[in-house]
Order: sequence, then C-alpha cells, then structure tokens
Amino acid sequence: MTLKIRAATALYRWQLSSSIVSVLFSALTFIGVFAVLGLPWYQLLLVVLTVIFGTGFLLDRVLKFWQAQATVATVRNQYLVDTLYQKEMINLKSITLPQLEALRLLLTFIQFPNEPRYADARNSLVLELDGSISRVRDAVDNRKWKIEPGEDVYGH
Repeated sequence: MTLKIRAATALYRWQLSSSIVSVLFSALTFIGVFAVLGLPWYQLLLVVLTVIFGTGFLLDRVLKFWQAQATVATVRNQYLVDTLYQKEMINLKSITLPQLEALRLLLTFIQFPNEPRYADARNSLVLELDGSISRVRDAVDNRKWKIEPGEDVYGH
C-alpha cells in the first residue's frame, strides 16, 4: 500500500472511532448532568436514551435533516450523480445486461396466441427492452449513466 492510502485509512479509522467514543462520552455527560436530579441509574438511562433518540427522531422524521444532507452531498457532487462505481459497472455488465438480452430472446422466440392484443403487447415490450438494452450498453461503454428527464430520484 502506498503512504497516501495508509494515511487515508488511518484517518478514516480515527474518524470512525472518534464518532463512537463521542457518542459514549455524550451519553455519560448526559447521565452526569441528569444525575443532579437524584434519579436511579435506570431512570437516568431512560432519560438519556429518550433525549438522544428523540433528537435523532426529530432531525430525521420531522425536520428531514438527513434527507437534505444526502441530497446536497449527491446532487451537488458532480462526480457522484452519473459516474458508475466499479460495483455498479460489474452489476450492469455481468447481471443486468445478460438478463435483459435473455428476456428479449425469450420474447422473440416464444409463440404467443394468435390474438392481436398479445402481439401488440409483445412488440411493445420488445421495443422497450431494446431501448433498455441500448441504454445499459451505452452506460457500460461510457462508464456514465445518462439521466433522462423525469428520473429525479430526490423528489424535487
């Protein structure tokens, strides 16, 4: 491993352990503050858990703080929106594309009843699959996912 990767790994581990330790010390601080009330330890623990989880619930469900944070982190990150990660690329190339192509072959060779409604439905589905296969192939070739209008996953 290079020195940069080792340094980044060490900083990442430091950040993770610091966040866990800070949660522990925050809980102990809350217990110390509420110990002034003279409550038994189990009631203190209940008060601390209520305050911590209540704050988390307020930020998550009422104020939707994490949703806004995730939106800003992804929408405003020009490298994250349409660039495929390695795992996504492998998934598209090895799993999704072969499945779509196999489904298209099945629809092409399977005999359906001679009713026009089945033929129209099959033809429509084959055309839709052709579009999807083309789009996935483009994404694999360009290593980028083209975001079409109406594909806004963040609900704006």
